Amino acid sequence: MTTVEQEVQALLRATDDVAGWYRAVRALDAAAATPVVIEVLEDENESERERRLAATMLGILGDRRAIPPLVAAMGATDRVLRGRAAETLGNFPGLDPAIVAQLLQGLSDPDSYFRECCAKALGQLTRVEALPGLQRMRDQDSVSSNREAAQQAIEAIQGVR
Repeated sequence: MTTVEQEVQALLRATDDVAGWYRAVRALDAAAATPVVIEVLEDENESERERRLAATMLGILGDRRAIPPLVAAMGATDRVLRGRAAETLGNFPGLDPAIVAQLLQGLSDPDSYFRECCAKALGQLTRVEALPGLQRMRDQDSVSSNREAAQQAIEAIQGVR
C-alpha cells in the first residue's frame, strides 16, 4: 500500500475532529489521491459510509477526473451517496451542460434529500438556466428545508448573497 493509499484509508476512519479531517484532505496531493479516492467511491464492496466520505473528499480535492464517477454515483441505490455526489458536483465550475441538466432533473426527484443536494449544487455553480427549476422548487416542494435550499441557490445565482 502506497503512502497516499494509507493517508486516504486513514481519512476514511471515523473521527470527531471534522475541521482536522477537512484540513487533512486539503493537504493531500490531489493528483495522487484522486484515483485512490475514486476507487473507493466506485467499489460497491466498500461501506456506504466510506463511499459517502469518498464523494465528499473528491469535492475537496477538486480534481476534474472525479466528475464522471460522481455523475455515476448520482445513480447509486444509497440515497445519501446520491445526494453527496450531486452536491459535490457543485464544486466543479464549468460543468458540461448535460451534467447540469441531470442536476436540474434532480430538482424533481422523488427523494427529498437528493432534491436538496441538487439545489445546493446548482446554487454553487451559479447557473442562470437553473432559476426556473429552483423557483418552482422554492414555491412547490413539500419539504421546507428544500424550499429554503432552493431560495438560497436562487440568491447565490442572482448575486444576492
